[in-house]
Formats: sequence, C-alpha cells, structure tokens
Amino acid sequence: MPISREAFDTDAAAIQRRARARSSTSARVAALWRVETLAASLARGLLRLPDDRGGSFPDALGPIAHMGLAVAVVERCGFDAVKVRATLTALCEPRWIGFAYESVGAMLALYERDRFYRAVRALGRVRIVPLVPLERPDVERFAASFDPESVRLLSHGYGRFTYFKSPNAPAAIRAARKRPSLDAVAWTQGVAFAHAYVNSRDLPAILDSRCDGTDESALAVRRGQAYALTLLEWFAPGFLDGIPADSRAAAIAIGVARSEIMISRARGFLKPFTMSADMVEGSE
Repeated sequence: MPISREAFDTDAAAIQRRARARSSTSARVAALWRVETLAASLARGLLRLPDDRGGSFPDALGPIAHMGLAVAVVERCGFDAVKVRATLTALCEPRWIGFAYESVGAMLALYERDRFYRAVRALGRVRIVPLVPLERPDVERFAASFDPESVRLLSHGYGRFTYFKSPNAPAAIRAARKRPSLDAVAWTQGVAFAHAYVNSRDLPAILDSRCDGTDESALAVRRGQAYALTLLEWFAPGFLDGIPADSRAAAIAIGVARSEIMISRARGFLKPFTMSADMVEGSE
C-alpha cells in the first residue's frame, strides 16, 4: 500500500533511531529490512505521480531505501530492461542507484518459475504474501541489456535471493552455474551477504567459519560477510562496537568494515556491494 513521503520520513527515521539503540544484531537487521519495505511503499505512490522523482534520503537510509524503491519499479515496469533503467534513473539519487540495481536482481530471482515462486504465489492468492503477477523474462537476454557494473549488481541480488530458496549456502553458490550470463563471483558474495544476515544471531560464529582459501569464491565469501557488517554499520552507527572479535577471521572482517566505513564517510557515500580489494586481500 502506498505511503506519503512525510510518513516514510517519520517512520523510517524512528526505525533507524531505535536500531541504533538496540544491542541485538538481529533487531538491527530486521529494522534495515523494514526501511526497505517502507521505501517500496513510498515508491508505489511516487510512481503514480507525473514527477516520479524520489528525492534525497539521509545518508544512513540511502542504500536500503533505494533497494526498496527498486521493488516498486519492477512491480510497475516488469522486466522490461529499457523501462526499468529509465525509471530507476528518474527515481533514484545517482550515488545510491547501484543499490537499486542489486534489488532488481533479487526480484529477478524471486520471479524464477520454481517451487518457491509457486508457494509465494499461492500465499498471495489468500493475501498472506501479496505478489504482483509479472511475466518472467529470459535472464540471459535481460542481463545482456545492462553494462558490466549493473550486471555485477544484478548478480549480487540474484545470489542474495537464491540463498533464501536453497537448502544451504553452498547449494545457493552452486546454483550460479545455471546462469552463465551472470557474474558468479558477485553471486557468491550475495549469498554470503544473505547468509550473514539470516544467521545474525550467530554472527561471530558465521565470521569464524568463513570459507578459507585465496581463490575467487573464497574471497567473495569474505567480501560478502564484510559488506554485511559494513551496510549495517552505515545504517546503525555503533553496530560494529558490539561485535566480538573472538577470532582472527572475525577481527579481519570487522577491521575491513571499519576501514570501508571510514573511506565511505570521507567520500560522502557508500559504494554498492563492493569492498576495497587491497584491504581484504592485504588482511590475509
């Protein structure tokens, strides 16, 4: 259901303020996704207006809000690549638009015609989980309509959502083989990102059990975990102070996230789902 900009600003600020005061990682993660849901509701209203510009968002809310905007854009445009690109360009702030493309990738995975989709559709028919009916595109053709950076972001989102449809993280990572047009490394990072948030109650253990090695897949897992920490710190500053660095792996991930936040604050914005490679590799 659409909401006004005033309602979004008031509710999102309250959610973010409470998240900063919480000590529970899982509560902060839940707050993050509530803002995404609010932003999707905001965009559903904006897209009905002649001037569909989303306006600016506070820095802390910019990334997750744009992920929510993209949900409504796909609902409105379907998977017409030209319309999606044009609508995102009109609606989004340039510095945050990459987060919207990542969310488009997640929507692409949601509409995969599989058992998960059929279950969600069934729940939608009884109004438990509303789902706008959309035609499923050819993933390869859709991906071919975008530049390499956008494909990286689409792939991250596709991998992130594939985690929810898979029995475990390794199975979600292996599923990338079925989508050769997408970026398997970004897909893997998306899986690791989702795995960290879903298991946020056991985050120290997740960081400690991360994938060892120096190959691309192992590095993508480490980046996904570090970025999960980074985004949550960006949204709720002070979060990292409560994460125990009980292992070398956890200490590295926390250190990388702190460095990324420092660089991003100096820059004025957070880059979408990418870490400074030299920091991650150098930490090893």
